[in-house]
Amino acid sequence: MQTRFLRHVCSWMFGLSALAILALMAVAFADVMMRSFVRPLSGAFELTEVLVGVMVFAALPFVTLSGKHVKVSLLRSLVGKNVLVQGLLRWCSRVATGMLMAFLAYHLWALGTQFAQTNSRAVFADLPLAPFAYFAAVMCALSTLAALFSADGDELAEEK
Repeated sequence: MQTRFLRHVCSWMFGLSALAILALMAVAFADVMMRSFVRPLSGAFELTEVLVGVMVFAALPFVTLSGKHVKVSLLRSLVGKNVLVQGLLRWCSRVATGMLMAFLAYHLWALGTQFAQTNSRAVFADLPLAPFAYFAAVMCALSTLAALFSADGDELAEEK
């Protein structure tokens, strides 16, 4: 049940990530076209930075839930086909990923609070930075849940 809810939320976030990519293309196109008229798009670099952040953090829960993070299998080759030890390694990996995501969520939320208190804004694009830090924190918190309830990539593919 939890996995179905998380999968539904993650699919929406994956769509948001796709929209961020579309917006990145639009910003790049507009900036290039405006430069040909010697009027570059003000704040294009900052918009690109923010949109890349939205793209990455929106996709993070989906990637975590589907178990598609980069993996290093140094220990798996040492334990061979021992199912119990492999299961323990998988559990430790999920807990470590969840703890890392929770750590990032906490610190990004604190950063968002600091941005909100100081009314930090992007210099040229004049965007408030706090909502983006809060968004990244919420996505990391969702990734924490996804890490704890995730299946292996193979199991998730079989479940569909």
